Amino acid sequence: MDRVKPNFIEFSGGEPLTRNDMLQIMKNLSDNNHSIMLRTNATLVNKQIAKKLKKLDNLIMVAVSLDGSNENVFSILRGNGVFEKTISGIKNLVDNGAAGN
Repeated sequence: MDRVKPNFIEFSGGEPLTRNDMLQIMKNLSDNNHSIMLRTNATLVNKQIAKKLKKLDNLIMVAVSLDGSNENVFSILRGNGVFEKTISGIKNLVDNGAAGN
């Protein structure tokens, strides 16, 4: 039986970072030469997570769901207070070098 050997693996949601082991899964894949894309709402991306994402050699993209340009629009789809968490997560990604490649 042939084994599938994907070159590119994408994680999307729900929110992948709700898994306690997601960063370890991504590290294992990166260590084995798989390219990784993470689609996230960024609400769980603190500085430590952003730094760990930056260290993944084969992380090719972090895509963030941003469903509006302000709290009023965003909260209709995502709930109150989520806009600021998402913006904070995006800042953590940028400030720690895990975005903007």
